[in-house]
Amino acid sequence: MRGLGETVLGRTVGVFVDKLSKHPVNSYDDIAAKMEDGNKNRTIGETLMNQTSSRAHTIITVEFKQIDIVHGKKNEKFSMINLVDLAGSEKAGQTGATGDRLKEGCAINKSLTVLGQVISTLADKAMGKAKKDVVPYRDSVLTRILQNALGGNAKTIMICALSPSSTNYEETLSTLRYAERAKKIENRAVINEDPQERKIRELGQENEKLKSIISKLNGGVVGGVGDPEAAGRIEELKEELMSNTIAMQEMEKTWQQKLEEAKKMAEQQGPVVRFDKTKPYIYNLHEDLQLNRKIVHNITDSQVHVGRKDGDPKPQVVLGGIGIKKNHAVFTLDSKGDVYLSPFDPSCAELIFVNGNEIKEPVRLRHNDRIIFGTNVVFLFQYPGRESESTIPLSQEIDWEKAQTEKMNITDKVQKEFAEMMQKKKDEESERKIKEIESKYMDDKKKVEQEMGRLKVEYESKARALQDKESTSSAQAMQLEVTKKELDDLKNKLTGMQEAITQNELEMKLEIDSEARLEEKRKKNLAEKQHMLRIVDV
Repeated sequence: MRGLGETVLGRTVGVFVDKLSKHPVNSYDDIAAKMEDGNKNRTIGETLMNQTSSRAHTIITVEFKQIDIVHGKKNEKFSMINLVDLAGSEKAGQTGATGDRLKEGCAINKSLTVLGQVISTLADKAMGKAKKDVVPYRDSVLTRILQNALGGNAKTIMICALSPSSTNYEETLSTLRYAERAKKIENRAVINEDPQERKIRELGQENEKLKSIISKLNGGVVGGVGDPEAAGRIEELKEELMSNTIAMQEMEKTWQQKLEEAKKMAEQQGPVVRFDKTKPYIYNLHEDLQLNRKIVHNITDSQVHVGRKDGDPKPQVVLGGIGIKKNHAVFTLDSKGDVYLSPFDPSCAELIFVNGNEIKEPVRLRHNDRIIFGTNVVFLFQYPGRESESTIPLSQEIDWEKAQTEKMNITDKVQKEFAEMMQKKKDEESERKIKEIESKYMDDKKKVEQEMGRLKVEYESKARALQDKESTSSAQAMQLEVTKKELDDLKNKLTGMQEAITQNELEMKLEIDSEARLEEKRKKNLAEKQHMLRIVDV
């Protein structure tokens, strides 16, 4: 696996990449494992356009050697496969990159620009134009490493990724022009037959020449005093001599020696944690397919704790992210082989979801159960041998987005049912209050009507008695006037009571409308929070 770092150019060894690691492999499975290791070490970073943006080009080189013994002589055929993942070009204004992200973006754009110039020059040469132009391989580490793949003894396939978004119209057009130029390059691949002994001999001869040159130059630099340019030249030659020596030592090693060294290196790095596919386990679901199903944990202990790395007790499943507590949850394996998931304490219950539902007590897990810790950490539970208990059809594809959508749908449904229940209670309470007011109004109205009836009878009786007499005294007339006034007061009281009841009904309606508006505003705020939460999850 190559990192695009410092390079040293040797006359025989070719391009030497500083701190490049090479690993002998014995099977295609070993190749896949090393490619997986390289992919895990890929440098990524977050920008406004992409949460897991590549921050460097990635090159994985697979070297094949085919050795035949013909008439007692060894004949070797050699080939190299370069698998290249180019980081996309970036506009700082769109990505919002600053600091290290901005420097990385500039380096990416520079190397892609040189690659475009190389492809244009090679395309012109293939069409008979610009025959004397020099292909600028040396302007970039990327093009220098891929020199043979671009314009040498190679067959090259380039896959261009295009964005369907209209906002990326210029980038899409530029990529298509890029691909059109690349199609015009003509490479003619031939079989490499270069015996290793000849290469070792050539390296040895080159080393002898380098030693001779260094010896002569050292004669003019004594005790650190002399020509500074000569001193710098000596250092360059020593570096080249060292790279040639390392290459020779590597070539002289037998295949068995390389395998032994690889085994020792693996032992020094520590044991590789492997999971048992016959036991219950969980693996992660991620929105980025390159990070999907990369984390696997077996549930084989009686208790498996989930939480942050500083949790107590120390969790076996270490997580990070929004909503993850130090000690978050516990997987429990009972004597019957059933697996249960429970919150570590009641405060964690609202941050654990199984198939979209919050869990407040231990829940028995079944094959293909979707588990969400916090807001966006998703796992899928697998129980080999119990596939028949799956909560969904086995043929159905499960991914991060479906698990999150399932949780949001159930959460929305629960909130809707809760809101409907609260609204029903409010409606019942309002109806009860209206009935109480109406009942009180009817009782008061009945009392007033009874009093008005009594006063009316009394008033009419006194009025008839006065009419029977020829003259009415001033005292009797005054008494009659008082009775009439009391009757008018009762009428006014009755009218006031009717107006008060009407006002109470209006106020209750306004109160109900106000509560409805507050409830609508609360729902709107909740929806906005959920939307922001989705944005944070993404």
